[in-house]
Amino acid sequence: MTVVTKLSLIQLVFTVLFSVLTGLIWGLPYAVSALLGGMICVTANLFFAGKLFLSKRYVQPEQILQKFYRSEVLKLLFTFTMFILVFVLIEIKFVAFILAYSFTTLLNLLCLPFLRD
Repeated sequence: MTVVTKLSLIQLVFTVLFSVLTGLIWGLPYAVSALLGGMICVTANLFFAGKLFLSKRYVQPEQILQKFYRSEVLKLLFTFTMFILVFVLIEIKFVAFILAYSFTTLLNLLCLPFLRD
């Protein structure tokens, strides 16, 4: 299992557990909002990893950096678009949504040093 897969699974499990816990404490609308926030983070990271790693293996070093920046910009645009769609189309509980997104994003920093390929 690759580091990307491990991290994505950790984020997905955290998102589900956080959503269930939120739902048990505050109710279903908060659980749905937390699930949406966490899933935006998970899918954006998978989108980034797919754009970055699923292509030609042998590229020039300068192309790697360009690809990284391009993938990060696309990830940010994807995340921004998903945020706008959720805010416009779904009545969410903002606190649960943003906490789930933030904590799921924070898992990148907390878990990555401990994951090995």
